[in-house]
Amino acid sequence: MSKAYAGIDLGGTNIKFGLVSTDGEPIIARTVPSNASEGAESILASLLECGQELLLFADENGFDIDYLGIGSPGTVDSERGRILGHSPNIPGWQDTEVSEKLSEKLNLPVHVDNDANVMAVAEVKFGAARGYENVICTTVGTGIGGAVIIAGQLVRGASYSAGELGHVPVVKDGKKCSCGLSGCVEAYAGASGLLDILRESALFSSSASKLAEDLKNGR
Repeated sequence: MSKAYAGIDLGGTNIKFGLVSTDGEPIIARTVPSNASEGAESILASLLECGQELLLFADENGFDIDYLGIGSPGTVDSERGRILGHSPNIPGWQDTEVSEKLSEKLNLPVHVDNDANVMAVAEVKFGAARGYENVICTTVGTGIGGAVIIAGQLVRGASYSAGELGHVPVVKDGKKCSCGLSGCVEAYAGASGLLDILRESALFSSSASKLAEDLKNGR
């Protein structure tokens, strides 16, 4: 059997999951809605289904999987696989014992870390940051995450929250961010923030563009 890596990326909008070879080449890739607003138990059920699908595919196609890796928004105790901090885009996700709950049902070790952290490690190993020892990575989606690698080592910080670039305030007394602060990068440059800016622009635009028309009509 050939070795492969199994991974799941949990986002505020979608769950992306797949297998890659030991050289980092994609074998399969899938996307399903995360339905994050439905709460922790619903998300865990979706993650379990994704993991089961990956393991079934691996078994049917001769791939050997040693463990499942999961990238999650929020502050993650990577040693225990537990969500520590508030995840603004996933209500009720705090304090969820992700590794423990999924490992039992999949009969496989499950390693969980912050999504930006695992992306940074992957980019250094396989991607755009290969060959570099000092790296800053940013994830841009529903929210904005960040990770820092110095001298080849991932910087986690004393509370596992180093590198959270999305929650650096950049506008004094600015827009309220989902994290509770005001003026954060994420409030302006995350997907929801960008859409808000577009809608505002459309309301005051004299342009006859299709985009402006759709935004004015709530589409």
